[in-house]
Amino acid sequence: MSIVVVGSLNMDYVMQVERLPQRGETIFAAGYSAAAGGKGANQAVAAARVGSQVCMIGRVGADAAGRALVRSLEEAGVDTSRVGEDAMEPTGSAYITVDRRGANTIVVNRGANFALKPSHVLAAEGLIRGANAVVVQLETPMTVVAQALELAKRHGAAAVLNPAPMVPLSRETLAFADWLIPNETEASSLLRLLDLWGEADEDRLGGEYAKDVATRLADATGANVVVTLGEEGCVYAGPLDRGGLVFPAYRVDAVDTTGAGDAFVGALACGLDASSGGLVDIAKLISFAQATAAVSTTSLGAQPSMPVRARVQEFLLEREGGGGHGR
Repeated sequence: MSIVVVGSLNMDYVMQVERLPQRGETIFAAGYSAAAGGKGANQAVAAARVGSQVCMIGRVGADAAGRALVRSLEEAGVDTSRVGEDAMEPTGSAYITVDRRGANTIVVNRGANFALKPSHVLAAEGLIRGANAVVVQLETPMTVVAQALELAKRHGAAAVLNPAPMVPLSRETLAFADWLIPNETEASSLLRLLDLWGEADEDRLGGEYAKDVATRLADATGANVVVTLGEEGCVYAGPLDRGGLVFPAYRVDAVDTTGAGDAFVGALACGLDASSGGLVDIAKLISFAQATAAVSTTSLGAQPSMPVRARVQEFLLEREGGGGHGR
């Protein structure tokens, strides 16, 4: 079992507040912490903790934050031999505000993440050739994203694209993705990008509408599409079920939702890794990814909150005994 993650590494600076500030407002934090993050690194840690062998391809600055991020990956069991240091750019950073209900706002300084080049991905082609899944996001240059997805496609690995944060994507890049995992906002942006958005789509939200969005994206791209809806769950459409499926979320007392989407993507990639060469049970795959994401919200931080496989399995046993999703 093996996964290659091509993506970002950030140091997260997190402030806990009673409520999120309004425009122009200054408020005081009730607590502060710094923790390893970055969408790529978060997804790598999530996949490693739930059972996959993971290699990370990325860049950090030649600074203390970068060294700390590499140590965090190594402690989770991620291979960091393809994480290079850049002498010209600082390590990427994210400034996160989290309210008492777990909602957050995030501002990212990309730093060394944008020093990652297609040549760095090409240099790791041997690793991609032997991988079952390749995972990318959009916190690195689009040339890097396209190169990683193209190599995944060339070598038969499941190409997993999490289009976050949303930036303009070419149709050619989208065509490389076997799995497309946007949230609802990102899915709407993709429909606009593909000229599939109309006036009738304005102000339409929720599971059934998200299923329609996922179906249209799947039809347009040929990919397996999973649109995540936060506490409302997610929807699937694609080759495994053309009609679309709605999956309600597991209910938990969320402390911090930072990194929950990354936990979902990492766990889904792990499930694809485990099923490589065989049939994918979409309900089981989504349930595992949702459980991993749900457990991750019950503690603070992105990477620190990523659960190990035993904890996810324990959670699933508890919930299946109580009726499954939504309990």
